Amino acid sequence: MEKKINVLVIPSDKTGVGKFRSIDPHIFLQNLYSDEFHVDIIFDPQYDDMVFWSKYQIVVFHRSIGSDFEKAHELIQKLNLLGIITVADIDDYWMPGKEHPIHDIIRFNKINEKIVENLRVSKYVTTTTSLFADEIKKFNPNVFVLPNAINPKEGQFNEPTLESDRLRIGWLGGSSHLHDLKLIDGTISKLSPLQDKLQYYVCGFDTRGTVTEINKQTGEKTQRPIKPEETVWLKYEKIFTNDYKIITPKYKEFLEKFEDKEYFGSENENYVRVWTKPVNSYAKNYSKFDISLAPIQDHVFNRMKSQLKTIAGFYFY
Repeated sequence: MEKKINVLVIPSDKTGVGKFRSIDPHIFLQNLYSDEFHVDIIFDPQYDDMVFWSKYQIVVFHRSIGSDFEKAHELIQKLNLLGIITVADIDDYWMPGKEHPIHDIIRFNKINEKIVENLRVSKYVTTTTSLFADEIKKFNPNVFVLPNAINPKEGQFNEPTLESDRLRIGWLGGSSHLHDLKLIDGTISKLSPLQDKLQYYVCGFDTRGTVTEINKQTGEKTQRPIKPEETVWLKYEKIFTNDYKIITPKYKEFLEKFEDKEYFGSENENYVRVWTKPVNSYAKNYSKFDISLAPIQDHVFNRMKSQLKTIAGFYFY
C-alpha cells in the first residue's frame, strides 16, 4: 500500500476566508481521496518545531503562516529546503485602496510588501481568478486558479424563501464596503413613489470590534472597544432607510437600542435590520430577499476580488 501524502492546512481565520479557501476544500480532499491524502487543519502551528513540519509533504497556508510575516518568510524557505511543497493561497489583493478601513495599518506596517515576499518564495500560489493570477505571476510564475465555490448541498444554502406581496431588496456583506454602498446612496429616496411595494434588508449588522487609532507623530497604535453608534453598519443603515425616513418612529427607537432581538411587526416595516450570523449559517439571510445588491467601485483591489457574491446568486433560482 502506497504511503499517503500528508497535507498541513493553516487557515488565516475561522470566518469566511478560512471556511471557503482553506477548511472546506481540504475536508473534501480528505473525504474524497482518503486513500491518497491525510489532511491536518491547524490554525496555530509551532514555527520552530522542525520535527513537526517534517511530517508533511505539502504545507498550504492562506497569505501567511501565522501573523508574524517575517518568521513565516523564513519558515517557508526552510520548508522548501527540506523538500516540503509550500502552497500560498490568496484571495484579496495585498494593498487595499485608501478608502478601506485597514489601508493605513497595512501601509504603515508594510504588510502588503510582506505578503508579496511570502508569495515570491512559496513553491506554488493558488488564487481565485485569472485576472488576479496574472498580477501574482509578476512575483511567482507558479500560479494556479482555484475559483471560490460553495457547496449547494450545505443547509444554509437551502433555506426556503417565504412569499411576500413586496419586492424585497437586500445587501449582505462585510464591514469594509462603505465606499461601495455610497454608489447607491440616494437611490432609496428616488424609489419612494414605489415604497409601498418594496422592502429593504441589510444583513450582517454588527457592533462588535475595536477601533485602532494611530498616533501620526509616533506611530503608536492604541485600541479601544467600538461604540455602537460608531459602527459602519449604522452608515449602511442610513443609506438603506434614507436616513430613517422610510421607517416608523417606533421602529427607529427600537433600532437605536442596538439590541440583537426580533422586532415584532418588522415584516410590515419598509426596512429590516438583520444581525450578523456565524459563517456556517450566514447564507440563510439570502432567503430573506428577492434581489441581492452588490455595488462595487472600479479599482484594483475590487477588480482582484472573486466572484463568490455572484455564485451565491444560485439561491434565487
